Amino acid sequence: ERKAAEAEIATAAARLAESETAIEEIDTMLAYTTLRAPFAGVITSRHIDPGDFVPSRPAAVTEQQPLFHVEQQSRLRIRVAVPERDAAAVDPGDPAIIHCDALPGEAITATVSRVARRLDASTRTMTVEIDLDNEDGRLLPGMFGRATITTQIEAAALVLPASAIRTDPAGAAHVLVVDAAGAAQQVAVTTGADDGNEIPVVAGLSGDERVIDSFVGSIQVGQQVEVVPH
Repeated sequence: ERKAAEAEIATAAARLAESETAIEEIDTMLAYTTLRAPFAGVITSRHIDPGDFVPSRPAAVTEQQPLFHVEQQSRLRIRVAVPERDAAAVDPGDPAIIHCDALPGEAITATVSRVARRLDASTRTMTVEIDLDNEDGRLLPGMFGRATITTQIEAAALVLPASAIRTDPAGAAHVLVVDAAGAAQQVAVTTGADDGNEIPVVAGLSGDERVIDSFVGSIQVGQQVEVVPH
């Protein structure tokens, strides 16, 4: 009887262990029913509603899609397409100023976080990324804006409006200046980085010249120009 009782106890212990294992498996399966994001964020889109049937294996690959999109908006990543002519000069740590269309008149200061170091074959631009704190949530993912990246700083540089500088078919830059006789003369110049508004003149001007800005395209070389003070 004692041996029979011990055998029953052993059998019961084995069944108990089997039941505990089954409970652990059930708990593990139940855990899969709770989706946990790896970070705190905001659900910006969802592709499922309560009561929808979710098959374990979709019938077609085209039907596979995420249940939710979760975005961490406290820190954003801004991607800037830098033209080929300026790509080689951009480095991590360069200062940048960002203007967003949704925040008119407000300039956001930041620094370049990383650069791709290769050009896109279709656009001939290099992707530059800028990480930006957004604790107040004023910036929203998907916004458009403009970024000005400073690649170098030159003291006492000669700078002209971009509209005052013209280029010939060969790509050589020149400006029109008013000489001592009041005539327009063409002067070849060497320019630096162009930010779309102002262009530094590296060589060709001393800084004492009177450079023509307005109506540059309609003024001919040798034409008399009268300077009218404001």
